[in-house]
Amino acid sequence: AIDPGAFAFLGAAALFAGVSRLTISLTVIMIELTNDLPHLLPTMASVIAAKVVADCLVHPLYHALLQVFCVPFLNTEPGVTKLSLFTVKTVMSHPVVCLLKEETVHRIVEVLNSTTHNCFPVVHSQESMALYGTISRYHLEILLSQPTAQLLQHSPDCGEDDELLTYEQILAHKQRCYLVPEEHRAPKMSQEADKLVLDLGPYISNSPFTVQDNFALSNALSMFRALRLRHMVVLDGHKVIGIVTRKDLLGHNLERSVKNQIRRGTKGSWDSFSDSGRSYFDTPREVSETYYGT
Repeated sequence: AIDPGAFAFLGAAALFAGVSRLTISLTVIMIELTNDLPHLLPTMASVIAAKVVADCLVHPLYHALLQVFCVPFLNTEPGVTKLSLFTVKTVMSHPVVCLLKEETVHRIVEVLNSTTHNCFPVVHSQESMALYGTISRYHLEILLSQPTAQLLQHSPDCGEDDELLTYEQILAHKQRCYLVPEEHRAPKMSQEADKLVLDLGPYISNSPFTVQDNFALSNALSMFRALRLRHMVVLDGHKVIGIVTRKDLLGHNLERSVKNQIRRGTKGSWDSFSDSGRSYFDTPREVSETYYGT
């Protein structure tokens, strides 16, 4: 007689295999749960069949969760070949919103309210655009959350004995002020504080990841994946000319940038650079701009 429980067992194993794409470990778990060694071969067959069919139809659950939680995951197969023929200028965003080392509070608040960027290059002057370092949106928000009296200590005219924010103070402000929706995080400054000039030097990263504008795009993609970078500043000598973020290297954005470069240049047709397969994360443009920002 046919045992219905055996078919239910094999169906459960196939379901888990199709969702999680696990094979050997799932088979071992199912056999350990039932202690039914005679069903080892049928279990292996159902698990492998379910995985093969699922791979042909849809991407794994965990990859889908990355999209749901808006994680800009860089796949090992970007969907575009021969990236070594292109440079980072193909995908970089420009012009770049930059700040000065000694910047007014009004200018900082204006930049925070008008952009969604998470990193801002700091330059010596807007004319030379020579890179001094980078500063994150988070540090700017924390800095502007201080009382006016505390902000005065960040003025270029402050004495050497004045204390700046410690790491513990920054963490305290993060927990108190910035575990709120992003639209409520932009600080509202008083008229007195709005005219202050702040010295951003203590909070600037003086060693950001930078590349020259002729840096190969394939190497940039490898650096983002290997070093888990979030952004990379593009220079022409010492002059800031662009910035590359993880979203610029997502499959759909990368494909669009390469297509535009091919139309402008003479590198051949798109068919010679397109991968036959579709990346797990080649989401439409409207999805990219909604979830990953512009």
